[in-house]
Amino acid sequence: MWTATQEARASWICRTASERARFLDLQARLLKPNTRVLVLLSVVMVLVADNPLTLTLPLVALVAVSTLATVHRDSDIENRGAATIDALTGMLNRTALIRRRTEIEAQSRATGEPVGLIVIDLDRFKTVNDTQGHGVGDIVLRDVAYVMRRELRAYDLAYRLGGEEFAVLLPGADLRSTAELAGRLHAAVAAEPIAGLAITISLGVAASTPGTPFSWDDVFDRADAALYRAKQGGRDQVVSDAVLAAA
Repeated sequence: MWTATQEARASWICRTASERARFLDLQARLLKPNTRVLVLLSVVMVLVADNPLTLTLPLVALVAVSTLATVHRDSDIENRGAATIDALTGMLNRTALIRRRTEIEAQSRATGEPVGLIVIDLDRFKTVNDTQGHGVGDIVLRDVAYVMRRELRAYDLAYRLGGEEFAVLLPGADLRSTAELAGRLHAAVAAEPIAGLAITISLGVAASTPGTPFSWDDVFDRADAALYRAKQGGRDQVVSDAVLAAA
């Protein structure tokens, strides 16, 4: 037969094990964002049952604030991600570009570094949709985006502007290095069939001058003019702003 001391120790061990199991269960459920509010209510009930009122109220308030703040943060991150990512291609979208270009303009003014821009258009994409269907067209857009992303560095910024038009923004890149990357993108897309089709792209290239603050409107206009020259010149090629300046 156990002594009173042994019984008290056994009771303490059981109670400690029960609290530990309850804590682990709570921790596991807290990892699931959709259950945090329900877990909060469970915590409140446990605290009310097990603790004096003077300890319960401050702790409940702390748990409530922490849990609701976490839920709000996760929701905000999820919504911002959905608002800036193109669902079809996985590239950043025009909304993300509008936000980022202002930051890059400020960064360029501070550092004097150039910024390169490539504007890209899929050649004869309307024909793909008309002859193969929009389902195949979506596959082409998705796979072209994937092929281009493989050629980019981690800090290069690729965007889908809309339809079959894309842009790559290159902080720190001058005209020469921007044109070199455009050539790699052009070759990568043409290297293998996409959705069973021979897909080509036309690219316009421009960049700000080192020591001159980057202006999105100016560089985009020049890259877009170079893209127009590429399309008018037969498509499936890279045209640099330097070519237009020399013409």
